[in-house]
Amino acid sequence: CHPVERWRSISPPVAHARAVLTASTDANGNAVFTVKAGDFLLEKAVDSSGNFTLRLTQGKDIVSIVSNSAGYLVSHGKRTARFDPRVAGQTEARDAVRAVLLGSPAVRSFRRLSVVLENRDEGDDESPLMLSALVDGAIVQMLDGDPGAVPRIAKRVVRTQRARLRAVRFRAADTLKDCVGMYERSLLEAWNQAVQCMEWASGVFWYFEDWAQGFCYWEWIARSQQYIYQFISCMAWPF
Repeated sequence: CHPVERWRSISPPVAHARAVLTASTDANGNAVFTVKAGDFLLEKAVDSSGNFTLRLTQGKDIVSIVSNSAGYLVSHGKRTARFDPRVAGQTEARDAVRAVLLGSPAVRSFRRLSVVLENRDEGDDESPLMLSALVDGAIVQMLDGDPGAVPRIAKRVVRTQRARLRAVRFRAADTLKDCVGMYERSLLEAWNQAVQCMEWASGVFWYFEDWAQGFCYWEWIARSQQYIYQFISCMAWPF
């Protein structure tokens, strides 16, 4: 991620309990998202394709997670590991990623914060920034050995939107202005596609079922990152 002083703020910070969330764009056109809670800091830069770099920092402890079409590259100190969800039989690669994350204070802090955010009353703030923080929590928890985190949080993310989503008539001039609505509808559609993918995964040969489900989750994560990029870019559009 780029240094904080280079970011151009496009929305006011959103505070929740111990965390402050901000969104901005950088000089390269990436969407930038941050979560700060005490001495913990999450910084994420996302491009238009949904590729992202996620950086977790607490004191001198720094963890970097890079996601692109080749999968994940995880770094902690001098240790690195790769994991490609497209390839079956990645048990050793998954274990290697978890080993890299093992013992990281930054990862532990973010996992604790993610639990707090996930367990909020659903009547509380469900802003796009809060939803993005939940998705990032799912990514870190999944890489840290919790395969159930992605479907659990994906359902949590769309539950409120599914309940309140209604057909709305827009004038052409209003369409681009509905940044939040567009983001929510996109997340809901991404989950619908993930459900279809998991139905396919449940029918593959049992030996490949875990891989197939993991591939579905990876696709959902990639779409969710594209949509937070679109939301932040939409908010930056000079209406």
